[in-house]
Amino acid sequence: PTGLDTVEVEVEGVPVPTLPLMAEPTVTECRFPVDVVYTWVDGSDPEWNAARERRLAGITGTAQTRESSGRARFVEHDELRHSLRSLHLFAPWVRRIHLVTAGQVPGWLDADHPAIHLVDHAEILPADALPTFNSHAIETALHRIDGLAEHFVYFNDDFLLGRPVRPEAFFTPAGHARVYLSAMTLGLTDAAGDTDAAPYLKASWNNRALLQDAFGAVTTRHLAHAPYAHRVSVLEELTERFADPLATTARSPFRSDTDVSTLSSLAQHYALLTGRAVEAEPSLAFVNLSNSDLEWELSQALHRDQDFICLADHHDHALKLDRLDALLADFYREYYPVPAPWERG
Repeated sequence: PTGLDTVEVEVEGVPVPTLPLMAEPTVTECRFPVDVVYTWVDGSDPEWNAARERRLAGITGTAQTRESSGRARFVEHDELRHSLRSLHLFAPWVRRIHLVTAGQVPGWLDADHPAIHLVDHAEILPADALPTFNSHAIETALHRIDGLAEHFVYFNDDFLLGRPVRPEAFFTPAGHARVYLSAMTLGLTDAAGDTDAAPYLKASWNNRALLQDAFGAVTTRHLAHAPYAHRVSVLEELTERFADPLATTARSPFRSDTDVSTLSSLAQHYALLTGRAVEAEPSLAFVNLSNSDLEWELSQALHRDQDFICLADHHDHALKLDRLDALLADFYREYYPVPAPWERG
């Protein structure tokens, strides 16, 4: 209406005039800071790989399987750089990015950029747990990152944002985490009855046993391959309540039959059971890098009609490595052409 006072509000860097009421936050918005945490290692580093082989020597059982310790678990296809680009493009509200590594720094990363916080495994894990090559072990300690916000989102380095998202994609305005469950079920067996099961599945069964014993409720589904929303206070409580299983997992240098998957399953189900999380449906493109139809899968993702993209790798590939890398390079160039301010060169 004519004659009403206006105020100027900055929207994505552009000053916009509006009414004072319209400049106020609404009850549907998250008003707390949100951080992002990544875990990453440079699997091509010869010193790191030599340490992996020394640590593996003399260990038997599940640790010797390629699903637990094979080099393919640590092969990189430049996912981290472009996952970070996706944050810069599509989530400018992220307060800080914490990159947890084995003392390594990507060559293209400006580690002094104020948005980036490099964290060594030694800063968060006990000395007798190092060196570790087990993501389950590292997950037990991520809530100990110095300066980490109460609300944070845990990204695997093969998770990317596919279009602009708000913090409400991960948390409710009251601060409850959103849990993205998968349609994939856990099955009815347990670790004792299926010794050949994949390590991630054994960890899910161990999670289920803990929660069933504590709450009398069972988990039935895996989590979707999408970013995981967490609260530090929930993880601190979880660590205290299930101290022994988490301590054992933290000290397993490779995936083992006794692992729990703290940040990729256990904590989410615990939060659901204790009223700190809500179930949600992800908008997700799952791209399997091992498939022969990879080119078609990537072309479908280029429609940009999903919030999240997972570039899932495997030990075996239908395509030759140079062809796979060329397809990914073309995809990255088209989807994420804008370098982030923390990239060198």
